[in-house]
Amino acid sequence: MPIFSHLHRPPLQWIILNSTTSGRLTFGNLSRGSFIGPSLFNGDTALLKKFSINEKWNFQFRAEAFNVLNHANFNTPNAIVFFGNSISPSAGIITDTATRERQIQFAVRILF
Repeated sequence: MPIFSHLHRPPLQWIILNSTTSGRLTFGNLSRGSFIGPSLFNGDTALLKKFSINEKWNFQFRAEAFNVLNHANFNTPNAIVFFGNSISPSAGIITDTATRERQIQFAVRILF
C-alpha cells in the first residue's frame, strides 16, 4: 500500500487503518489532537468602483468573488473508527469539502 505525504494524500486514503500494529478493538496510545485533516486555503477578493452623483450622493458598484481560485478544500476525515464489533467502512475517509465552490456576487450601493 503506498504511503502518501500530508500534502498529496487522496481523500479516500487519508488515514490508512491497516498500518496499525495493535490488535482489534484495543485502546491505542494516540495523543489528543494528533488526528489532523488537510490544510485549508481560501482566497477572496472584491473590486469596486465609486461614482459621485453630487456632493452628497455616491453610487458604488461592487463585484465580489469567494474562493477565487476554486481550490478544493477537503474537510477532516471521518473520526468514527469502530462500528459495532468491526471497523467502520468510512473510517478515515474524507467525504465532504470544508468550503464551497467559487461564488461571485455583484452589488450596487447608494451612499448618502
